Amino acid sequence: MVRPASKESCGRPWITPLLDVQGKIKKVEYRTQPGTGLRGLHLDVQTAAEEYIVVHVFPELLTQQCADLFRFKEGERISASGSEFLTKAGMQKNICADEIVRNSGSKLRLRDSMTGNLEQDECCERICKQRCSGKPMMCAKICMQNCTNIL
Repeated sequence: MVRPASKESCGRPWITPLLDVQGKIKKVEYRTQPGTGLRGLHLDVQTAAEEYIVVHVFPELLTQQCADLFRFKEGERISASGSEFLTKAGMQKNICADEIVRNSGSKLRLRDSMTGNLEQDECCERICKQRCSGKPMMCAKICMQNCTNIL
């Protein structure tokens, strides 16, 4: 299944089934996405097959608000799943991640696995919980729907 490209899906069509990759982080950096013009967190991951895959993690505007969720280190082992796409004239494999599992077993939910939308991610949940503490339940629902509008 293919969904249209959006800022939330790394500026690329969201394609399912998703690709699963495992490997060691070789580089952690913020880069500007050509398709959206937004800066985002990217991980260069080396797989067991000596293949390098770029994992597009999350927009910088949101990682700043949940910095502790997005502390990755070179040498850290991860598993990631997401929508696959190619860059550099089809030579560079990339995924727009929907979930990353750290070697410790902790999971980081990033996008809805069927749509690529950010609405159900842990960072937005945390932001909305703080903003809506002590307010009616509807606050959190509206907040979650609008969390990514800052992009």
